[in-house]
Amino acid sequence: MTSAYKMNSGTLLRSRLLSLLKNGQWERDDVVKLFIVLMNQCNDREEDFNTWIMKILYKVEIHKIKASDLTDPKSDQFVDHVDEKINDIIENNEGKTLDEIVKEICEQKNIDKVMPEVKDIVSSVSKSLSYSTSTHLQGIEKMLFTLCNAVEKTMKITPRLTQMVSWCLLVLSKSSHLVQVGTGEGKSCIVAMFAAYQALEGKTPDVISSSPILAERDAKEWSDFYKELKITVDVNTNKSKDKDLKKCYECQVVYGTTESFAGDYLRQRFHRFDVRPKREFHCVIVDEVDSLMLDKGLEVVYLNTEVPLMEQLNGILAEIWHTVSQLKHLESGEILGPIQQFSQILIKSFSESDKIDHLSLVQLAVKAGILPTTPSVQKQENLKNMLEQLDNTSVNQMRAFLTMFAKNFPQFVFKLYLQGPYGKYKNRMRSVRHVQIRDKKYRFFSRIWTMSFCVL
Repeated sequence: MTSAYKMNSGTLLRSRLLSLLKNGQWERDDVVKLFIVLMNQCNDREEDFNTWIMKILYKVEIHKIKASDLTDPKSDQFVDHVDEKINDIIENNEGKTLDEIVKEICEQKNIDKVMPEVKDIVSSVSKSLSYSTSTHLQGIEKMLFTLCNAVEKTMKITPRLTQMVSWCLLVLSKSSHLVQVGTGEGKSCIVAMFAAYQALEGKTPDVISSSPILAERDAKEWSDFYKELKITVDVNTNKSKDKDLKKCYECQVVYGTTESFAGDYLRQRFHRFDVRPKREFHCVIVDEVDSLMLDKGLEVVYLNTEVPLMEQLNGILAEIWHTVSQLKHLESGEILGPIQQFSQILIKSFSESDKIDHLSLVQLAVKAGILPTTPSVQKQENLKNMLEQLDNTSVNQMRAFLTMFAKNFPQFVFKLYLQGPYGKYKNRMRSVRHVQIRDKKYRFFSRIWTMSFCVL
């Protein structure tokens, strides 16, 4: 167990060191020098080396700290206390201007098209917050101003520029977006503001946290903020009764964990419990998205059942579902069985009847234009090849073959159908009678150039 832990820690540490090279701000020699300096500084610390150095490297990466920021200009070497220098840089970063924040983001991501709009929105709102007026604001600007005011009134803090920029990136993105936020930059505030925006737009956002403790903490901590905006909020991790869960999912914003959301959805769909009957999946906000990317084996959901050894029935249930899903609906309201190839239907018919002459079938295929008309071919053509030809014939050829087949073998009569644009089938050949074969009804279906058949 210990060796496995060390091996995993070493892999993560190498990955973190290599990630410094990928952002283009660090050279290989500088990464090696940083690692050596941190190793020397860690000798007198009680904290585990891997844990401590991973925290330091994470701060360097997330706050875009360069090697030059840690270098002593006099000696051209790293400063003596690199960890303290990193913490000082992070504290000073809180005073970054909007231009500096936008520039850093543009250096990391190819989102130049949206950044001018983000810059204009945040600039206008930050100025309006200073003067406590929003008469000239419209659209997203006015929405951001309203949310910032609610945060300031209820949480006694003013959203920082980095939080407003992150909020704008989420709002302006046309699809799913991943935002990397540094430790201490107010991720919970960004999540709450974006969830509130979705709720005010008439949607029902689900906020997924990495643990029940964090979900309950954030829902409680930001309850006054949501109340100020007249938005209802609840958490689904501390409820066991159906009526409590139903009341929870009637709220506009719901906090919870992966297993809680998945379990409640399964209870609604499979157990038919009245848990979240009317709540739609409009928006999901994942807090700590890396917790979903790591297979920790903690998000496994099992539904309780009163039937002993229910899992033994899974194979049978899967086979039943596979069969049922192949049923086809006719415009007349009939439901027909699984689709089969025509050759399979005929082979089954041969085994049930001794009145069908194989050579006669070959001759019918020749008359229908399915097989060549050469007499030698009629004699040499075996039944298997003939059946393969039938499976790849045209609709007109199949219609001719079935018509002659029905005349020569009156006990076998088939009905031909055409698939419509919405998956429904309608009668294609009304002139052919419909009879039964030993209490089994055979229906033959045609698509544009291929033939499909089913038996009921």
